[in-house]
Formats: sequence, structure tokens, C-alpha cells
Amino acid sequence: MSHTKDLFFIQKKQYLLLWAVFFSMFAHALEMTITLTLLPSFLGSFGRLELYPWILNSFLFTSVTMTPLWGRLTDLFGVKRVIFSGAIAYSLGVSVCVFAKTMPVFLLGRAFMGAGSGALVLANYTVLAVLSSHESLPRRDGMLSSSWAFASLAGPGIASFFLQTLHWRWAYVLLLPLVLIPLLVLAMQEGLDCPSSKKRGWDGQGLFLLAFSTLAALFLTEQLSSGAAWWICATLFLCTCTGFIYFVRASILTKDSVLPMHLFSQKGLRESLVMAVFAAAVLYCLTAFMPLFIQGVQGGSVAVAGWVTASVSLGWLLGSIIGGRYCNQWGAQKTLMVGVGFLLLGLGALLCIPAQISPLVLALLVASNGIGIGLLVNTNLVQGQRLATKTHIGGLTAGISLFRGMGAALGLAIGSTLQLRFFTKNLSALSFKQSEELWVEKILQSPDVLFGAETRLAMGELLHPITESLAQSIQGTLCGLFFLGVLLSYLLYRSGRT
Repeated sequence: MSHTKDLFFIQKKQYLLLWAVFFSMFAHALEMTITLTLLPSFLGSFGRLELYPWILNSFLFTSVTMTPLWGRLTDLFGVKRVIFSGAIAYSLGVSVCVFAKTMPVFLLGRAFMGAGSGALVLANYTVLAVLSSHESLPRRDGMLSSSWAFASLAGPGIASFFLQTLHWRWAYVLLLPLVLIPLLVLAMQEGLDCPSSKKRGWDGQGLFLLAFSTLAALFLTEQLSSGAAWWICATLFLCTCTGFIYFVRASILTKDSVLPMHLFSQKGLRESLVMAVFAAAVLYCLTAFMPLFIQGVQGGSVAVAGWVTASVSLGWLLGSIIGGRYCNQWGAQKTLMVGVGFLLLGLGALLCIPAQISPLVLALLVASNGIGIGLLVNTNLVQGQRLATKTHIGGLTAGISLFRGMGAALGLAIGSTLQLRFFTKNLSALSFKQSEELWVEKILQSPDVLFGAETRLAMGELLHPITESLAQSIQGTLCGLFFLGVLLSYLLYRSGRT
């Protein structure tokens, strides 16, 4: 009887920890969706249009560069200290953002939030891996991934509520208890820490090279988006590649590297990581292109664009559930192939759609991509956490987050640049009257001009060729992603047969 009672309390405690992990990740995802919704409001409060891209870049830079360091600290000292350190950095960042009066101060707060966020996300996945057996890990990782789907639905509504009733700053005030309370529940539990018993170095060279290549990559994304000169983009691309190559080389040669590269080189994990990075790039491109297609091409409302874009998150949720349920039964290779199949099916269908396709059908096609993304991302994470020992699980989880984040940022920058180039090329192939060229120039500078109903009415017959050119530019970029996916799926298939 006593043994049964003890077992009941152990299971009850574990479920409490799992729900704390879920709500902590949900709060982090909610912050991301709220921030994306509030981007124009930040510009209205602070101005400084030239610093606008760094609202996201400052967060991304500190999050990416600090995540491997948090992984090393987790392996050395345990997850609890990382939770407390990340919570302090995140709280400081939110406080600075709430009271900021200028854009530079606001960006400083965003940088602290990024540093803290890297620790908190890493801690959530590490705790989940410690609590879960190999059999239950796919299902629980799928549960954690589903938090992003729920946040993508709730975030825009919460942001809109505070904008209409109070002020955007109150949305950030709300984030503090949502993030900190689940983390305090985790930090107060015993038995989560498995720090390494032997002393290991800090790998300062690896951290410097990682920070250098990440900063160069972020500057590259900004310059690509703003249409900078080719030699500037080429120089930044060279710096990014050189820094990253030297970082990987140093990590392989260094005994106590900031990332356990010997695990990433293992067959199976290597292939699934490449597919997960590709899935992250597709996710960010769809998130950017679907509102442009709905509002710019079809003339739809913000609400329609929002729920069509949100369908990718709902698909991700379904893909995570499928992966969690069948990953053990199918095996990693088959699960990855099914995920790639859904992704290619969705991308291929988007290449064939007419400009005035029903939003419901478009949402179903976008959701197909989401299912593939959920399967690929979940399988990669499960494979990595199964391979890692308890003294390397923090570093390996950090590495997976790092590569996915870099792939998403670069994929979005390159995809957006290609789409703009295709759009410009399509318009230059058309002939316009002198009065119409003013409209074309205005649209090239700011495509959201097409979102207004009055503007579309005033354009008259000019509207049709411009929206057709915009649709072709979006589909041309998705075509590039489709053929890249075909190539990667072929390589994945070949790898599974050898």
C-alpha cells in the first residue's frame, strides 16, 4: 500500500513538472507572437525606422549566441542555476522594454530578453528529457511543440486587446508572471540536476567564433532585405561562412567544445538536423508570404490573412502529435520521409494554385506544410536527446536550437530577397504609362500599399497585372524551396539505404 501511494505521488509530481514545462514554453511562444503583432506599434512609439529590423535581430543575436553557453552551464552546474539566471535576464529585459523611452534602450531590453529566452527554452527541453524515458520522449516533445500552435492563435488577440484598451507596454507586463511562475515551479523541484562531475573548459574561442558568425549573418539578413550593394552582401556572406566553418572546425578539435560536435556528426542525427533546418526556413517563409498573398494578391482582410497563416501552426501541432505517437513504431527514417512528403505535397500544391483560390483551400495546403514541419522538427529533437548523455544533453539541445534558428533567419532573408527580385523583374517586363509608373514605384518601395481597399480601387486596370506579378514572385520563391526539398529528400533516401 505504501509503495502504491509513493508511486502515485511520484506520478503526480511528474505531471506537475510536465505542465510547468508546457506553460513555460507557451509563455515564451506567446511573447514571440505578441511581439510580431506589436512591431508597427513599437515604431509608432519610438520612431527610428533605420533601427526597426533590430527589434527582432537584437533578440535573435543574444538568443542564438547565448544558447550554447547556457547549454555548457547546464552540463556543468545543472539546470536549476540556468533557470534562475535566465529568469533574471528575462525579467530585466522585460522591465527595460516596459520603461524604455527611446529605441536604443528598447533594443537593449530586447537583447536581455533574448539572452534569458535562450536559457529558458533550453531548460524546458532539458527538464523534459530528464523526466522522460526513450519511449515517452517523442510524445512529450510533441506536446511541448504544440505550445507554439496555441500561442500563435492567442498572441495576436492578446496584443490587439491591449492596443485597443490600454497600451502595448501592458502586454509585456503580462508576460512576466506567465513566464516566471512555471519556471519557479521547476526550480523548486529536486532531482532535476545532473551536472558533470569533472571539470571542463569554457571554449572561449568557440564562443567568439559563434558570436562573430551570428552577428555577420544578422547583418547579412538586414542588408539583403534592404537591397544593399552586392559586394556588401558578398562580404557579409563570406564572413558568415568563414566564421561558422572555423567554429565547427574548432568545436571538433577542441576537447571541451561549446557544442558536442561529435554527436552532431553521427549518422541519423546529421540528416534529421538538415531536414529540421530546412523545415524552419519553410516555416518562416510561409509566415512572411501568406499575409502578402492574401492581402496583396487577393485583397483579403487582416483577419483572413491571420487565420490562413495560423493554419501552419495548427498543422505543426498535428504533425507533432503524429510524430509523438508513431515515431517509435515507424522509426526515425520513415518518420522523416513522411514529414518530407507532407512538406513537398504542400509546397507543390502552392505552386499550382490560382491567384483567387479560396482561403479555406489555401489554409489546408498551408496546414499540410505545417504537418511536415512538425514531424521533421519533433523527430530531430527526439533523436538528439536519445543520443546525448546526461552530461551533454544541454549542449546538444542548445546546438539543435542554434542550427534551426540560423536556418530560419537565413532562409527568411534569402527567400524575401528572391521574392522582391522576382517581383521587380516581373514588373520591369511589363509596359506602363507614365502616370502608372508612379504607382509601380510606390508599390516596390512598400508592397503593403496594395493592402488598402481604396488604393486597390484607385489603381483600376493597373491592379490585375501587378497582383499577378506579385503572385508569380511568391510562387517562384516557393518553387526554389520545393526543388531544394526534393534534393534533400533524395539525399535522405540515399542515406537511409546505405
